[in-house]
Amino acid sequence: MNEKLTDTLLRAVKPTGKLQKLSDGNGLFLFVLPTGGMSWRYLYRFDGKQKTYTIGRYPDISLKAARLALAEVRKTLANGLDPSDVRKESRAQAKAEEERNAQTFEAVAHEWFTVKMGEKNEKYRANVLSYLENVLFPAFGGVPIAELKRSDIVPCLQAKAENGAVETSHRIATVASQICEYAFEKELCPSNVASGISKVLPEVHHRQRNAITDPKAVGQLLRDIDAYPSSLTVHVALRLMSYVFVRSNELRGARWEEIDFDNALWTIPAERMKGKLEHLVPLSKQALALFKELKMCTGGGEFCFSSRGKDKYITEGALRQPLKRLGYSGVQDIHGFRGMASTLLNEQLKIRSDVIERQLAHVERNEVRRAYNRSLYIEERTEMMQKYADYLDSLRAQA
Repeated sequence: MNEKLTDTLLRAVKPTGKLQKLSDGNGLFLFVLPTGGMSWRYLYRFDGKQKTYTIGRYPDISLKAARLALAEVRKTLANGLDPSDVRKESRAQAKAEEERNAQTFEAVAHEWFTVKMGEKNEKYRANVLSYLENVLFPAFGGVPIAELKRSDIVPCLQAKAENGAVETSHRIATVASQICEYAFEKELCPSNVASGISKVLPEVHHRQRNAITDPKAVGQLLRDIDAYPSSLTVHVALRLMSYVFVRSNELRGARWEEIDFDNALWTIPAERMKGKLEHLVPLSKQALALFKELKMCTGGGEFCFSSRGKDKYITEGALRQPLKRLGYSGVQDIHGFRGMASTLLNEQLKIRSDVIERQLAHVERNEVRRAYNRSLYIEERTEMMQKYADYLDSLRAQA
């Protein structure tokens, strides 16, 4: 190797105001810029074209280091590869690796939360954040999403279940799966490794809602509610709960704009439904009359069951307390009106189960069918709601 440069010579190099090219032989040059900056460059030919490969700045890269780097570059060239192309590919791979490592589960989860949780209510958002910050992030938040394995996720879920929070562990599993599915859809990972992960957890045994289903006892309950001294708003809400058997928050948050008095139809918007699908509630004559009475006496605000002014609605406690004071604790709760309706409609009125389930707004698992079932069985449901209201009135009269 014809080496011409020395450390002593290099230390003496001064800028001249013009570009200087100091050769060390074998195509290695030290380029001295007019401004004084110096860099090592290798001049070579590839496929008949003159090309330049920049090794690095001097004195960051010493003469010895530059010669060693040159030897590696020349080996690449001898193997029939363009050193510049090889370096570009290497840098691209390194950048991709860096970006992949930056896409940790925690980083993706924060992005998912911003994109997907914006329209959820505050309580749900707070619960999800708690699951992330207290369970999932400490366990594997720093793991790149592309490298995440089921074995990273399962232990923290099982620990939660073993501590008695079985239902919560299933909820956390759902959150983990939704985040991994989001990452998969964005091509940040090869698959959703958390899909179906709740199957490894203990089965959830749902607490049976307290509900009276004996017809005679139902009649007595209705008479007790009628006689209870409460505000008109609470009284109407309790009576309507038996007729429409929707969820408590769906009834309490009802808005007047949702009630179609002309067609006796209540349309609950998707954002207020558990299944996030718009729900139709045909109103019996009895239910419609109660809504009319309430509107005549308290109407004018946004909410049907307004409380503390017209910008808020009554709490669940406002409905729970009368049942408690009437002596129905552990026997009948607010959510029990749904169980009561399901049992009586099935066993006493012999209504088709599909019609009952649709009116209860139980989520249809078939996603395609879900999108089009807003009015499913609507004629049968309308007939059922009137038949059920009449049946309840007959039980009330017999009690």
